[in-house]
Amino acid sequence: TLDRSSAASDVYKRQILEYYIDKNIGYCFKISKENIEITQLKDIVALRDKITQFKSQINNRVSLTETSKGISNLVLPKIEKDIKKITIIADDILTVLPFEVLVQNNHYLVESFSISYAGSLTLLEEQKSLKTQSKGWAGFAPKYSKIALTNNVDEVENIKAIYGGTTYVNEKASKDLFVEEGKNYGVLHLAMHSTLNQSNPMNNKLLFNEVEPNQSLTAAEIYSLNLNANLAVLSACNTGFGKLEKSEGLMSMARAFTYTGVPSTIMSLWKVPDKETSIIMTSFYNYLKQGETKDKALQLAKLDYLNNTDDVALKHPYYWSGFVVTGDTIAVKNEGNISYWWLILLIIPLGLSL
Repeated sequence: TLDRSSAASDVYKRQILEYYIDKNIGYCFKISKENIEITQLKDIVALRDKITQFKSQINNRVSLTETSKGISNLVLPKIEKDIKKITIIADDILTVLPFEVLVQNNHYLVESFSISYAGSLTLLEEQKSLKTQSKGWAGFAPKYSKIALTNNVDEVENIKAIYGGTTYVNEKASKDLFVEEGKNYGVLHLAMHSTLNQSNPMNNKLLFNEVEPNQSLTAAEIYSLNLNANLAVLSACNTGFGKLEKSEGLMSMARAFTYTGVPSTIMSLWKVPDKETSIIMTSFYNYLKQGETKDKALQLAKLDYLNNTDDVALKHPYYWSGFVVTGDTIAVKNEGNISYWWLILLIIPLGLSL
């Protein structure tokens, strides 16, 4: 079925919104377990203009409330009150839009819905059916000498303190170690720089070192990896952005992880800020550890950021809405990260009873 839940913890009713846009015509397919409703989008020319405005307003960090309201009026159907989760299958210009920032009834959608994304219904069903064997968490955070990225090492260390696992930081965060060890973990977290190549998306790169070419991992190389992760968190800039191919979709770094067999990816839609990314990511793992589904954990992390940020300027969507989750949103079982202190506490009573 189109609306089946992936886990017992995913108890909320989900709505799928699939879009099709071609030149000056567009449709929204509102899909649930019960039925499918098709709505023609009102004005594609106006929508293209508003998406262009949105991107400019994000980059310049100016108010985008009216633009978000306008986009909402053009693309969103009526959502029933019992819906708490929405999956977006975007097309064309909508692939660069985080629906969380759309405004309805003077509230961001993120305040009411856990939102996830998928490349297609077929791909989503395939991702839900994938059974990964690796367990545990690994965080990779290189140190750069020429590029400003000051919080990535602290980010993975803070996450490890909450979630458990293994960190590869500074010189240990190498491409070779990732290729060798990455297949052994159920959750991969990459806190690093990335670069885009608009003419050839296969040359999009994750930078494990900014000065050594052989320490850059290209999208083409990721396609050839044998990863066994349930989730890849690409805590880097523009990992969900790339060249738009009409027949193929957005040729992003996240897409490469999807096609190497990772059923779920968290990716960025623009050049995300370092400090705020670290705050949101740490909060995300806190909720993930509590058993929340990936989309719910990300929603709650974003809401925490908004509720705990006093500076109004830092509440602009540029700072909190750049990361989105794609694919299967099933909760991650935090296995394989048991602390040795817990083992000691378990063993001591056994020894005393002998």
